[in-house]
Amino acid sequence: MPFALAALALACAKEPAQKALPRNVVLYNWEDYTVRPALAAFEKRTGFHVVLKEFGTTDEALAQLQTNPGAFDVIIADCENTQLFRDTKLAAPLDTSAIPNAALVDPGLRSRAPYALPFQRAVTGLAVDAAAVPDAEIRWEILLDPRFGGRIALLDDMREVTDVMRIVAGIARDGRHDFAALDEVGRRLAANRPAFGDTLENLEALVAGRVALAMTYNGDFLLAGGNRPGLRFVLPADGFRVEEDCLFVSADGLNPIAANRLVDFLLRPEIGARWSNSFGYESTVRGAERFYDQRIAGNPLVQTPADVLRRAIVAEDLGASTPRYEQLFHRLRRGW
Repeated sequence: MPFALAALALACAKEPAQKALPRNVVLYNWEDYTVRPALAAFEKRTGFHVVLKEFGTTDEALAQLQTNPGAFDVIIADCENTQLFRDTKLAAPLDTSAIPNAALVDPGLRSRAPYALPFQRAVTGLAVDAAAVPDAEIRWEILLDPRFGGRIALLDDMREVTDVMRIVAGIARDGRHDFAALDEVGRRLAANRPAFGDTLENLEALVAGRVALAMTYNGDFLLAGGNRPGLRFVLPADGFRVEEDCLFVSADGLNPIAANRLVDFLLRPEIGARWSNSFGYESTVRGAERFYDQRIAGNPLVQTPADVLRRAIVAEDLGASTPRYEQLFHRLRRGW
């Protein structure tokens, strides 16, 4: 090889190749909770390709996030995980300068910043067979009523069920963890032989007449039970759980630029409304209501009135007491 060509080849070999920016952005979201045409619109707008990966439970998501660093860019998960995601360095602080639509999130819900931005709001209540449960006012204590033994379906979710138990025990608002009181509630609840299922399984059991009381979410009731005669959705008078799904950016994601752009896109009012119209939950983005369809707009089942929300218990991380609550829940599932 001529000397000049050899020198040129050597120089090229030593020069590091310029790393191409990734064109994929990986969204990690709940199963069956994605408006796929909206992702296609994002791809057309930005040129980034969205890879959708899904999880069924929070525990599954945490396991995947911890064991597969760099596998995800944007995560949609319960806002109550914000402290955990921050402490375990699974989520990065959000760069709101790259997410201008963060300013559209309801100011009352921005307390989880800078690690999370609320996206959709849900409330947990009871779907009721009005013929079997004629009570005008319903409180969570009805789950302990022997009239409904064997006719109760609870969510198969530790946080949902133990928060209800905390409401019944009278400790949901003061931050106490009175396990003696919770044990008493657990024993009485177990005596009524509740079934455990996901939200749609519980509604199916209610529609089929196998249960009279089904713990479920407002959006799922709207879609799966709202048109069934004789069924109603109740937010009990003694309080109920309100929770948001939040948008997180992975601390070790491979495409932070695209991640920020995807978060900003999801916080566009018309995109938040597409999620609401598809799944029956309220968008946290101001202005989304302009794009609600007729089934959603002004519907108190979706847009919980402010005076009703004052009774709500905000879902929060249980911190160091989590193992005790897990034990409590598993004892209840075993029948005590």
